[in-house]
Amino acid sequence: LSSGSNTIPGTSTINFDVITKERIFKAIDQANMSLMADLKKDYQLLRYQLGRIPMMQDFGDHGYRDPMLYVEKYKSYANFLPLVENSWVREDFGPHEKRLLELFSSEINNAKRITESLALSLLLQQGSLDRKSLNSLLKQDYGLSLQQGDWEALPNQLNFGFLGGENTFRNVQKEVESLRLGPDLAKALRSPTFMDFLNDSLGYAQRTYRKALAQGDWVGGFIRYQKYGRKDVCRLLNWPKDMTNTLFGYRTDSEGRDFYYMGDLEVVEGSVHQSTMPDTTIPVVNFEFSLDAPVDPSMLEYLDYQRT
Repeated sequence: LSSGSNTIPGTSTINFDVITKERIFKAIDQANMSLMADLKKDYQLLRYQLGRIPMMQDFGDHGYRDPMLYVEKYKSYANFLPLVENSWVREDFGPHEKRLLELFSSEINNAKRITESLALSLLLQQGSLDRKSLNSLLKQDYGLSLQQGDWEALPNQLNFGFLGGENTFRNVQKEVESLRLGPDLAKALRSPTFMDFLNDSLGYAQRTYRKALAQGDWVGGFIRYQKYGRKDVCRLLNWPKDMTNTLFGYRTDSEGRDFYYMGDLEVVEGSVHQSTMPDTTIPVVNFEFSLDAPVDPSMLEYLDYQRT
């Protein structure tokens, strides 16, 4: 959303005036954009246009809504299809394949970080990978270097140890300086249906991340002005477990549970002082901070508008 010709950094490139903005935000408050009826309508329109069952990447190719909405609502795009295609039954797509696709679609291929998706692509092609090959592909396709912490966290991320409990799988196995396919992922890859939908999800992630990177600076694993949830932050910081419940913050708008990454902060020297919460004796520390880069004017305008 934007004012005049200045578009807000992020996924939207549509221009709106202030009155239109107000109407849009009011509509967002009143309706859930990922309701079954809306998703089904978009699907049917695209299916008619293509003359076949569309995949996730087809939605981007033809200017439809972000197909990640299907993943957010149904855990994977494949889970949505039986609801609109009565004949969509795949004998090779059982509970094991279904669960792995759900996890890869929602936790790895959500385009918040590309390292895991690239690693998974290489594993599918080669059966194994080392740090050098992954770093080379990351530089070639995205102009980024593989961080040591990201490499060390890969097995935990791809095995979903980050999520813990029953979600942990043996998708990859770590060797001295490389990773290779583990038995759980190898089993799922014997399903052509699983393979097709996993590759489609990987293609979506890589395309979406490339687009986001073109619109904002890469800063320590985050892309400036992109939105991240608490779980995303835990994962991008390479924490071994999801510690979402320990992260808190304040929101004044109605966009959901995600937060814009504005940049790295630094406490202004001499600004720290202790006081109390209003109308209480509860102690609180106050300080001023500076961002590592000035806020884009269109983003600042957008945030100011959200406060009114």
